[in-house]
Amino acid sequence: MVSQWRRIRHLSNLCFHPHDQEMLEAVDSKNPLKPNILGLLVRSPLPRKQKISWSDDDVAIIVEVKHGQLMLVGQLSAYARCFLSVDRRRSFSIAIAFDFQTLQIHFLVFHRSGSSSSHGLSLHSEAGFQSVVKHMVGILSIPDEKAFGRQDTLWRCISHQQPRLRDL
Repeated sequence: MVSQWRRIRHLSNLCFHPHDQEMLEAVDSKNPLKPNILGLLVRSPLPRKQKISWSDDDVAIIVEVKHGQLMLVGQLSAYARCFLSVDRRRSFSIAIAFDFQTLQIHFLVFHRSGSSSSHGLSLHSEAGFQSVVKHMVGILSIPDEKAFGRQDTLWRCISHQQPRLRDL
């Protein structure tokens, strides 16, 4: 019997890449959208100066690093709105907010009718650090695209045929 943990998980290739570049789409945003870090399903370094699309299948998690929870959530909500607008197959978007001064992390899920968030997880305490690890293990345990909020319907066939990052 094969252990449940030995099966390939949907996010098994998840790797966080510093980004801080403009995304391809801005979707009615006055300012360019430049997430600090992207959780991508690609382990190789990102091509320099190439704009990434929100609809790329390899974009999995958005991470923003700032001081101030209100600013972090506001910025991440703008990214998530664009992410969900461009990729219509996606029913929710996972984001991570990291306040570099307080060393607090919030895990957020944005969906079409609002958002949900963990409470602030402090990296100053062992309990907070263990909770961050539990959240990440939970995310990495997502078994497939459907559980990751992607609808496997006609969208795959009719979406614009842009090359995935892992194919470059």
